Amino acid sequence: MPPAAESAALILIVDDEENNRALPASSAIALHHQPQEVGGEIVMRVEDSGNGFDFAAVEQQLRSPRDYHGRGIPLVRSLSQTLDHPGRGNCAEARYRWS
Repeated sequence: MPPAAESAALILIVDDEENNRALPASSAIALHHQPQEVGGEIVMRVEDSGNGFDFAAVEQQLRSPRDYHGRGIPLVRSLSQTLDHPGRGNCAEARYRWS
């Protein structure tokens, strides 16, 4: 796996843990690798049983570069082709492709 994909996976995991540290929730981490003739694709999904969050509101807050928190989401977005928050905001899924 390319280093950028490994970095994105670790950031997703750490960011999710930091956001939900106070919640007594269970978590699941899934990695799916799809090799291709040249390169491949990995899908990283982090999900917990917590209440989730309003991703649109968080995106607005992240527009300020002066903050010392919330840098994980923009970093994963820059390393991945897609970053989605399906469901009720308690899941993050990043897709990384390489050749």
